Parts: sequence; C-alpha cells; structure tokens
Amino acid sequence: KLMKEDMDTEPDGTIQVSDTQSDEDGAPRFYGHSDRRGAINKATKLFTRDELSEMLRKLKDDGPKGDHIPLLSGEPSSSSESTNTVTSIPIEEIRQLVTFHSEVQLMLQYLQVLMDPDSNTEDLIKALDELEYYVHQIDNARDFDLLGGLAVVVRFLNYTNTDVQCAAAHVLGAATQGNPEVQKQVLTYQAIPILLPLLSSSKPEILQRRVLYALGSLLRGHPSSVEEFITRGGIEIVSEEIEKRSEIVIVKIMTLITDLLTFEGLEEKTNISLSDLLSQLSDLGWCYYTPQLLNSEMQNSIDKSLILMEKIINVCDFSKHLSILDSIHKKLNIDQNITDEDTLQILKLVHRLIYRLKTTKHELC
Repeated sequence: KLMKEDMDTEPDGTIQVSDTQSDEDGAPRFYGHSDRRGAINKATKLFTRDELSEMLRKLKDDGPKGDHIPLLSGEPSSSSESTNTVTSIPIEEIRQLVTFHSEVQLMLQYLQVLMDPDSNTEDLIKALDELEYYVHQIDNARDFDLLGGLAVVVRFLNYTNTDVQCAAAHVLGAATQGNPEVQKQVLTYQAIPILLPLLSSSKPEILQRRVLYALGSLLRGHPSSVEEFITRGGIEIVSEEIEKRSEIVIVKIMTLITDLLTFEGLEEKTNISLSDLLSQLSDLGWCYYTPQLLNSEMQNSIDKSLILMEKIINVCDFSKHLSILDSIHKKLNIDQNITDEDTLQILKLVHRLIYRLKTTKHELC
C-alpha cells in the first residue's frame, strides 16, 4: 500500500518487502502491509529491489517530467515484447514507497543480526541502537513487531552483557511510547516479569534507568500493563533499598509512581484501588523518602518531590517539612515577574502544600 495518509482511494496492490527467504513450499515469503497493519499477503504486488533501484535511477539521472515519473507496473503490454508496461505515479508516492521499503529492509537486516548466533556483543549493541532510532516512529514500531522483532528484543533483556540489556530496554521503551497496539503486544511477550528483576538496587545504575524508561513507556496509558506491574509486585520492587539507589534513579521511580497515581480511570479500567495503592506507598516508606529530595541541588529532583508529595499527602504527615517548603516558596517568589509556565506551576504547587499543611496543623490544634 502506498504510504500516503490522505489518499482518497486505495491502490489495488499492497506494497510488500521481499527477502531471499522462502516458505517450506518454495514460495517467496514476503513481509509487508495491508491497511498498515502488516498482514502478510502473497497475492499482492511485489516491488523488487531491482525495480526500486530503477525508480531511484530515474529520479537521480533522468529527472521527472512534470510531477510524475515512469514506474514499471508488471502488467503485460500488447505493443512490446516485454512483460512490463510503463505507467505514471506521482513522485511523492514514489518517495514514500522507497522510504517504506528501505526502512523495513533495514529493520529486517538489524533483526537478522540479533538472530545470528555468530553476532558478537558489539554487533548486537549496534543493531539495537539502530533499531531504537527507527521504532520511535509508531508505524515502524508496528512493522518491527509484525516481523517478530520485539519478541526477540524482549529476550535480550536477559542477555549476559549489561550494555546489550540496556540497549534492548531502550528499544522497548522507544517502541511502546504512545503506541497502544505495540504496548498490548509487548505485554504478551512477558516483558514485565523480565523487566522487574532488573530493577534490583544491586543492578548497575544505567540498567535501572533504562528499565525504568521501558516500564514508563509500557505502562503509560495502558491499563493492562499497569495492573500487571502492580499485581506482580512492581511497587515493592522499586521501593527496595531506596537509600542504595542514586538520586537520578529515585527521581525516575518517583515519576513512575506519580504516573500510576494520576492514571486516568485507574479504578474503572483496572482492579487496582487508589486508596490501597496510597496505603501501600505509605507502608513502603514513601512518606519519608519523598521529601528527602527537597534538599537536592537539582531543581528537577525538587520538582518531582513536590509533585509526589501532593499526590500522597492524604496518607502522609509532612508537617515537619513546612520550614523547607517556606524556603522554597520564598526562593521562587524572589522573581516577581516569573514568565516560565513550569516555574509558575511549581510555585502554585508549593503554595497549595503549605496551605494544606498549615490548615491541617491548625485543625489538629
């Protein structure tokens, strides 16, 4: 299918990607798309590498006449001995076709590297890094999954080399970000039970960070992933030995927890109770850990701490942190002409926290 989203009508054929592999019956095995969902269809039009090379040659050497260029149609002609006739196709559609073909072919090549038992660690990391670039694009992520690639990437999370594990987690995060169809598929590959043990505080910091990135992308906006993460003990795992984790990792964990607490329709779309989740966070020490970062030298850490404090304030007593909240408020208020929207939001957040804590303190008295 020509990759043009605003086409009024669909072409009869579907653009396919061919490789040298064959099915058991000897027929070529094609990887491609039908309605952009990747159906494998052997009956549709196949554009070979030679045909695409010819198109590119015409684009480069001959140049288009007007806004169309010749394209081999593969249909018999009564005026020529050749089995190919020449039709016209808009140049933009050719460019889209060539781009689609080349990206799928490249992802296939990198997938072959991952599946090659002779590939060394350097080969694997390079292939994964290249794939991470391509699967950021939603359609490419779907394509790669339909080729069986994401199932292979998930297996590399258990690889013996940390750098390979990190690269695999990075690919997984890029592919699932804002991509519900891929999120659903990755869940079936048992990605969560493989990712969770990699969050142990004993694991290298860089691996913890990459795994948190992958989990954040997989969970965001996807109820089934959220439910599995929580029911498999994800909250307990990220809360283990917080004092042994780096500040960067703690901030990422707090961001993940905040995302869970602000998940739209959490109780309606999952079997998770918000009140139970808040109680669990309190029991696991987050009432203590969260305000510790108010003393950080990194503004991002302070911001993330403030945001989570507001989300869990109903189950925590933050009254002893009033003085530092006042200090933060005064510091932010020094500039009377704040124009940065993020800073304004943080200032309002600090004000709400102070008001809430002072009001609660007064009521208790």
